[in-house]
Amino acid sequence: MKRMLALVFKFLLAVLYPGLVYWGLSRGVPLRFLTIPLLIAVAGQIAGQSALALRLVWLVLAVLLSLGLGVYQNPLFLKLYPALISLLFLGAFGLSLSGGESIIEKFARRSGAPLDNRARAYCRKVTLCWCAFFVFNLLMSLTSAFFLPLEWWTLYNGLIAYLLMGCLFAGEWLVRRQVSQRP
Repeated sequence: MKRMLALVFKFLLAVLYPGLVYWGLSRGVPLRFLTIPLLIAVAGQIAGQSALALRLVWLVLAVLLSLGLGVYQNPLFLKLYPALISLLFLGAFGLSLSGGESIIEKFARRSGAPLDNRARAYCRKVTLCWCAFFVFNLLMSLTSAFFLPLEWWTLYNGLIAYLLMGCLFAGEWLVRRQVSQRP
């Protein structure tokens, strides 16, 4: 239950973050105050990690973004957070492909179902598909941060990215049901 609450909290932070940044920047809130939602979002990521290395990565990112924001007074540092999330997910999913079990295979094993060679191969393909999504999302997040108006950055990172993620998740679920029904 505690783990589920942590996941919901992290998801809400990620979804609300672009809206908070939009609200603050469009209202002229000083950047030092907008560091607060950034640090809360990163703290949520740190708290949700069991691996010390990932906690340290998030801590370093928080320090770098906060310093960049403080030193350069550039809202770009606030807008890079969604891209960094995609980059870290891409890294985690991609690295899992080089080892024994892919991330999707680990999730599948948690359900308790035995996995044969065909199921493991399918899990690797799904993990690869998620990697492609994270590459696309990273590029879109960076494009919106560097080149698009704040409204478009907020729309993509606060809504469209999550709709795309939901579509990929639902599509994979439908395909998995079809694949699992085959003899």
